Amino acid sequence: MVATYLTGCNSSSSNSNDDKDNTHQDWKLVILPDTQKYSENSPERYLSQTQWIADNWKNERIPFTIHLGDLVEHDDQPTEWQAATQAMDILGASENTPYSVLCGNHDLAEGDKYDVNRKDSEPFLNYFSQDKLLSVTTCIAVSECGFNSCHLFTAPNSDQQFLVFAIDWNPSPQTFDWAQQVLDDYKEIPAIFSTHQLLNIDSDGKSPLITSKGFEFWIDFIHKNDQIFLTINGHHHGAANMVAQNAYGRDVLMMVVDYQAMYWGGNGMLRTVGFDYSNNKLVIRSFSPWVQNIPEDERTPFDLPDLTDECNQFEFPINFNERFNNLNEGELITPSGLIDGTIGYWLLDKENMMRVDNEGDITTMFQDLSGNGSHFKMEPRKANQDALNSYFEFSTSKPNSGNSSGSILLKGNKATDSGAYLSTLGTAITQNNWEQGYTIETFLQLPDDWESERSRWGGIFCQQASCNDFTPNSGEDPAVVMAISSLREMQWVTMDNKKQDTTTAWSWDLGTSRWFHIAIINDGRFTKMYIDGIEVMRNPEQQSTGIAIKENANWLIGSSCSNGELHNPLYGYVSELRIVNRALTLNELLFNN
Repeated sequence: MVATYLTGCNSSSSNSNDDKDNTHQDWKLVILPDTQKYSENSPERYLSQTQWIADNWKNERIPFTIHLGDLVEHDDQPTEWQAATQAMDILGASENTPYSVLCGNHDLAEGDKYDVNRKDSEPFLNYFSQDKLLSVTTCIAVSECGFNSCHLFTAPNSDQQFLVFAIDWNPSPQTFDWAQQVLDDYKEIPAIFSTHQLLNIDSDGKSPLITSKGFEFWIDFIHKNDQIFLTINGHHHGAANMVAQNAYGRDVLMMVVDYQAMYWGGNGMLRTVGFDYSNNKLVIRSFSPWVQNIPEDERTPFDLPDLTDECNQFEFPINFNERFNNLNEGELITPSGLIDGTIGYWLLDKENMMRVDNEGDITTMFQDLSGNGSHFKMEPRKANQDALNSYFEFSTSKPNSGNSSGSILLKGNKATDSGAYLSTLGTAITQNNWEQGYTIETFLQLPDDWESERSRWGGIFCQQASCNDFTPNSGEDPAVVMAISSLREMQWVTMDNKKQDTTTAWSWDLGTSRWFHIAIINDGRFTKMYIDGIEVMRNPEQQSTGIAIKENANWLIGSSCSNGELHNPLYGYVSELRIVNRALTLNELLFNN
């Protein structure tokens, strides 16, 4: 996921509607984020939002309204649901003001469960039943569980149609299968993806973070569907924006917006997304109909009529004609390192890093570019649980070959058992037994201050399983590991899939301050190590077929293990890792890219 952060460029201080905003907008969507505080404490502010839409849909050219979930603060309070339905029914009273709604976590009694596994007694299903959702003129589909819907609307004064997906707080795989089918049925229609949680906001109040849910949504659904050009979510207080490239190399604008932490739970603040066809841009504005109805001399300092900071007022360039044509028909952007048989492929540089927020635990992840789902997550060792960021850093240092734009320095210390490492369950790796052969290759550089006492036997790539896990009394050492010895020799140790004794390959002293390409090639019978395409002297003579695989064992970059526990952290630079389920020729290696 290649992402660049918006800085609010080309934004201007202005109010929300065309009478007060000189920025041209052919038409606009309205976004209602997290209205829960209004349903609980101030229904009149909620009513002011939907009434403004009902009164102004024609002049403002508003064909559709999107609610981002958390309709209520407490799912078990009927008065809050009544306030929410009263407000939304203002829109539902006319076919000119269609809308979508979805569940946030506050709307659900069983939000910890997938949407398909909840009881029928969920209040949302009562107040926003399938029949009610389908009564909205634009609604073309509701998922079987009733928590997800899709709408199709036409832009004013145009024949351009748009899909809007309203996806639950905790959607199941079945829900994404349903959504995929709808997209496939309308494969030429651009789509907007709305949900309650996708992006979060970093501690600076403006930089976006993708959440663990959002990471899954992006990898499994948004990234591969070229129709989706815009995502919008609430849940996390504030606003932030991000642009990411999908599998076709085209931009997806991603926004998080939630005003509930402001004065009076947002004080009626909403967002509009304007479409300016003349200048090929989206125009984002945030304003409060409630405050605009208060005479200026009666407003408090907290009554803000609009928000004009870079995260709430900005323009996003988009060539509508190019972006909305030939959907899903362009050439897929395939990393140059992907070749036939690739099981896992990772570029370990800053460009390919994603910062992911998992319920407040912000970490670094690297997407498996093979598409097989073995994403690596940065983890701290026990000795430095609260100081992860001090033990790795991104570097512009990179090898002359390969495909990375830089590398990551893992600053492990054997003496204190501290450091950072990357971990993945590696399902695609464990589903193979590798009898047909395999190739594992990476790039490594040891820092100039590398010392044996703090760095010997540091693991570069390792299965977190010991020999004892496969054969009793065979030892606590890892059954599969690539490591750097006390003499700076590269070592590859593997137990084959017959669970026989391990075989070992060795390089010479690799020294420091120089990049090396390391390749392990097994042809189904014998294993050979190559350094920069040159076969090493000490390759094993005994046969080795496949790899001993332990189900549900983690695969590690930057650490070895002992008896299945972390051991021997790496101090070194790593830029790239590729695993292929066949023996590559030397010409196919990353060293020759």
